[in-house]
Amino acid sequence: MGDSGKESEDDKSRQDDPDPKICPHKTLNIRSSGNSSDIKDLLTSCDHLSDASLRELLTSYPSKKDPRTSTDDLNADPIIQTSYIKDYETQSDCSVEELSSSGSETTVCEPFAPCDDFLVELLKPTVSASKDLPSIDLHVCCHESDRRNEPISEESGKLPHFVCKEQHPQPDTFTKEATDDELLKQHQTSPGSCKKSQTETCVIMAVKHSPVVSFVSRKNCISERHGKKQMGESVSSCHGPSLKSKTDLISGQIPPLSELLLMKSGDVELNPGPREAAGWSLELERELLSLVKDVSPVHYYDLCNALDVSHAQSQVILTKNLLDVSKSLFEVICSWGIKQRDGTNYKRLLAEKLRSVHLDALGTKLEEGGYSTQDTPTQYPILDTSQPFMTEAQVLQCGEDLKTFYREQMCKIKPDPLDFNIIVEFEQIYTNLTLLRNKMGTIGTKTPLDYTDLLTTKVNGVLPKRLLVEGEGGVGKTTFCSKIAWDWVNGSPEFQRFSWGLVIPLRNVVKGQTIGDIMKTYLSDNNAINPKQIENYMLSQPTKVLIVLDGLDEYDGDLSAKESSDISQILRLEKFKQCIVLVTTRPWRADQIKSNEGLSRSYAFIAVEGFSAENVSTYISKYFVNDEKAGSELSQFIEVNGVIKENMAPFPIYVAMLCILWKNCDSEKRETIRRLKTFSQLFEQMIMFLGDHYVSKVVKVLHEAHLDKEKEIIKLCLQSIGSIAFTGLLNKKLVFNEVDFSSCKEAMETCCRIGVLSRENRNVSRWKRTFTASQPITTCVFFPHKLFQEYIASVYLASLYDTDRKKYKRSRRKVLRKNPQEFRYLLYFTAALGEEVGLDIVNKIQQNDFPNVQQRRRNNDLIVDVSFEANNKDTAKAVGQWIFADRRMLTIDKNMPAHTISGYLFIMEQHGMETLVFRSRSCGPTVSRDLADILFASNSLSRLEFYRTSLDDDFYKLMHTQVYTMAGDKSSIKELVVDHQFLNGLQKFNNGDINVTIGDLFPSLTQLTFATCHTVSPGDIERLAHSSLAVLSIEHGEEVEGRTLVPLIGEPASLGQLFSNSFPQLTCLTFRGLLMGNIRSEAILHYLKNHLHLKSVRYVYQGHVCRNCHYFQ
Repeated sequence: MGDSGKESEDDKSRQDDPDPKICPHKTLNIRSSGNSSDIKDLLTSCDHLSDASLRELLTSYPSKKDPRTSTDDLNADPIIQTSYIKDYETQSDCSVEELSSSGSETTVCEPFAPCDDFLVELLKPTVSASKDLPSIDLHVCCHESDRRNEPISEESGKLPHFVCKEQHPQPDTFTKEATDDELLKQHQTSPGSCKKSQTETCVIMAVKHSPVVSFVSRKNCISERHGKKQMGESVSSCHGPSLKSKTDLISGQIPPLSELLLMKSGDVELNPGPREAAGWSLELERELLSLVKDVSPVHYYDLCNALDVSHAQSQVILTKNLLDVSKSLFEVICSWGIKQRDGTNYKRLLAEKLRSVHLDALGTKLEEGGYSTQDTPTQYPILDTSQPFMTEAQVLQCGEDLKTFYREQMCKIKPDPLDFNIIVEFEQIYTNLTLLRNKMGTIGTKTPLDYTDLLTTKVNGVLPKRLLVEGEGGVGKTTFCSKIAWDWVNGSPEFQRFSWGLVIPLRNVVKGQTIGDIMKTYLSDNNAINPKQIENYMLSQPTKVLIVLDGLDEYDGDLSAKESSDISQILRLEKFKQCIVLVTTRPWRADQIKSNEGLSRSYAFIAVEGFSAENVSTYISKYFVNDEKAGSELSQFIEVNGVIKENMAPFPIYVAMLCILWKNCDSEKRETIRRLKTFSQLFEQMIMFLGDHYVSKVVKVLHEAHLDKEKEIIKLCLQSIGSIAFTGLLNKKLVFNEVDFSSCKEAMETCCRIGVLSRENRNVSRWKRTFTASQPITTCVFFPHKLFQEYIASVYLASLYDTDRKKYKRSRRKVLRKNPQEFRYLLYFTAALGEEVGLDIVNKIQQNDFPNVQQRRRNNDLIVDVSFEANNKDTAKAVGQWIFADRRMLTIDKNMPAHTISGYLFIMEQHGMETLVFRSRSCGPTVSRDLADILFASNSLSRLEFYRTSLDDDFYKLMHTQVYTMAGDKSSIKELVVDHQFLNGLQKFNNGDINVTIGDLFPSLTQLTFATCHTVSPGDIERLAHSSLAVLSIEHGEEVEGRTLVPLIGEPASLGQLFSNSFPQLTCLTFRGLLMGNIRSEAILHYLKNHLHLKSVRYVYQGHVCRNCHYFQ
């Protein structure tokens, strides 16, 4: 577009010497402003405009160059000879008075649209319109790099004709240097004569090279000129269709002359897409050539329609390419691509078009580089076109079969291990779990997550396609998957959009099974759909399928690229990438995904925390619906027992075991349950209970000798099947058949009657029987839970320590060599079954050397957990000496599990510790009581720090009681750091009845630091009171340094007296980061001079010592 408001020197000279033949006021105005509205005015107000004026007008404004248009095309010089041009009806049915000047000729050089022969053809008058007009000769010489200045010739009548390079030159040729008169003389021909083939060939060439006319318009025009003539068309129409018919032909895609002039002035951008689109490359065309080969012929017309190609036109293209669908689609896609605007992401846009016609898999493969030839791309799965596509009715039938399977198999719960015939509906016993969103997929900030938001919560603004749900064994992951299946079956809003909800327990997956194979086993025998059809539907409609993989830690396969199984490919996002896939696992297996940088970005990480305190009560009330008193007693017991509440109650399996024990035990055995502290002790009681219940049924006369004999038989049976359980854990096998127990068949039968093993007959589908020689019914043997299998395996492993030491060492080596975290519960239970075996396991774990600090700490935590489960003082002492050999300091923060905290506190009772730090913890009654016991039992612990930690009232009560009841036996704590949260707990304990201070809890204290982010009041100083304290520091809290003001309030004189009364032996006082003000600080320091023992007072603010007073008395 020309520069607005600026004139060249040439422009000025023309303005000074205006041409009388033109309309100078209009021309001058346009030149000076460049406004397109002036061109509109020019078109409507100038009745007569000479050819010279037209030439000057059109050539004075450079056309908008397309950067991708060749220079030769832009510099081509069309030669137009005309006497005048009459009015014509534009495509918008608006009459525009055309530029005319009788008797003049005009030669326009690079005026309007370079090489635009199609435009010249468009502007020709019809035969009917020209019968009363003088003859018009239009000759256009289209210059390209390979035919510049090449002579052409054509005879014509009144209407213009076109020539091109392919025609043989005639003797009477002309070039662009020829004069107008010579051209007129050489090319006068009789009316009605026409050389159709030459004309059509040149039209094709001209249309193809027009940068003004869009690609599809050029193509439509060409195809129409080669099409059949309409009925009643006149013979003279061989010269070309009328202007009206042409505008009808291209359906309004070619603008009238006024719009073309506006475009020339820069006001209208008719077709922003260039002749060759930006970003369109040979590499992209190679990918498209591969893509079209994968498109099934049945999708040809649907895809053409999605790409804005009509059915008739798609038929023409297909016929032209001899019914070759791939070539036809390639042509359609290339034509579509040329029409797109600059900056278009062609792959992404085409992928959306593919998905709109149910070719989701091909769209995903294209968008993610599956067709790229530059590097070795990931092999993305493609549709198996040899299989018929599923109909909507078949999809619905498969969905109904899945729902039936879930109702009958997965969503029924057997709550009583003593009676497997008792089955309850899912909703009768299910209790909600606590879910947390782990934002970064590592140990960090966790936020509560509502179950209804499970599939709608975005990660970095994107809905994740993979969700990893992690939780410890027995926390409720499998039941959580059953909950998803149940909600999908019943049409919950969160899952209504899925045609299929496919829940797969990975423990049941056989090596080599595909997703289609697995789902086929869920369908009824009369469903003829095969696995390939199932997978084709999942590939073509991935957003309609939800996949749930339960128990990644139980899956016998890895995530490496060499693993080609369907499950591994899904986990690596190489198959069904657009499907939402939810995976559950124990933490050790989740770490394999978190540590993979590529995978960790694609997963959303969710933690299952199990039951909240409220959910525990809800579950117990559902279980004891017929015995509310027993349920209330159990709830109260869990509430007051910190170990059970914090270590076991969050796990649904442990709550279920406690319910079973509590329901079936007398008062004496309930007291035994009250003393439980570890997982191992609970499992031991559970196995003993199941054994006693079995013995009571098989032994008619309860003699002591008979009871002992039966218990010994049970022990041997557990050891026998323990060998199978142990091998299964090593091989990730959790579902067995009767043949696996052929070496201990009687033991298997006994354990099934006890309730340690479960046996179930399962129907084998007719489809599966066609590939295998299996019977219609097969028997599966399995443990009630993986934790039961781990406990029985530990019974076997611990027995080897006494009976076959060499075999024990080989077995232990296999466990520790693979991954100790994977077998942590096996190690827990084994260490608890004997003092020597427990010490041996701890020592071997200690020998693992980890260069990474985080790995080393995790290994230390595992050792602590194992020693706590062993519950042996010698083992705890050995662990303490090894872990705290270099630094005798322990920090307990919010990320440390309650079980591990109990382990560290147990170790501290046996091993001396100097410094103990609590950060952001909430300690229940048991931990609070254990801490109080340790503070009085330990002789080495000298420094204690509390930051944002809440303690139970039992801590304050026990500390206060021990100080006054244990004569001469005081806590060894010399240095203490507390904050406002600690003082608030102390104030709550006082409750107006008593006035316990820090001095009452820690009488041996010599140094006290009060770090706070709140206002320091006289009441706080009173609660800090200590009769023998020597050093006191009141500081700004470390977490929000510089953000929050911490003022010290109170009248200076009363504060001075308060410090003297509360800390009579104080020698050093420091105020750090408090807002006191210069005048008040001077006043407070003045009154503190009266303190009998105070020798030093410092006031530090923002790192600078504002006051440093020394008193020597």
